[in-house]
Amino acid sequence: VAQFREATRNEIKHGADFIKICLTGGLGTPGEGFADKQMTDDEVTAVVEVAHMAGKKVAAHTGGDKPIQDAVRLGVDCIEHGYIVSDETAKMMADAGTWLVPTLAVTHAFSYLEAHGSPAYQVEKARAAAHFHTEGIARAIKRGVRIAVGTDLLPSDPLDGTNATVREVELLVETGMSPLQAIRAATLNSAILCEVDEVTGSVTTGKQADLIVVNGKPDQAVTDLRNIAMVTKA
Repeated sequence: VAQFREATRNEIKHGADFIKICLTGGLGTPGEGFADKQMTDDEVTAVVEVAHMAGKKVAAHTGGDKPIQDAVRLGVDCIEHGYIVSDETAKMMADAGTWLVPTLAVTHAFSYLEAHGSPAYQVEKARAAAHFHTEGIARAIKRGVRIAVGTDLLPSDPLDGTNATVREVELLVETGMSPLQAIRAATLNSAILCEVDEVTGSVTTGKQADLIVVNGKPDQAVTDLRNIAMVTKA
């Protein structure tokens, strides 16, 4: 526990904006399940306590349902991935205001993983998680859990005919969000989670004006995000 406190303080000292923990196993390592809990409650509490004293959020790589409940109970601010989310867990997250970054793209990117040399076990673990992942995120959406967009791939990497970020937005729509909800998850929600919404995340006077212009109506047909006509920076 003392080492977890020390590690958290060390990250903050060196300028970390967030603290991230690996609460469960993942897809990328052999010999571990993505629902297997790998930290004790007192270790998680130590990280959360030190981070929150410094005004920093804690994000947790978490795949399993029960570990997500433990993370919410212990004050973790954001769940990354959430491969298995029951309705009970989704309600807990919604009631607590816990954020969720689903990264649906990584469990729907088999050809991407293979093309990038991922080992066979990682591809198979992604396949095994895909069905559970989609169902769990659908429950979270229905319960109104706060969702932001992350890809778990390089966000600009090509995926299914577009880039990983746009594909993630499309997958959120396929899983139950409205197009406008999914666009908000990728823009303002993500900015709020990362605490940069004063400078970016919405088309508002005085903000940075990092904008894309697309042909179409992506708030009605989200795949129109693929039709980029112009990008403006600052």
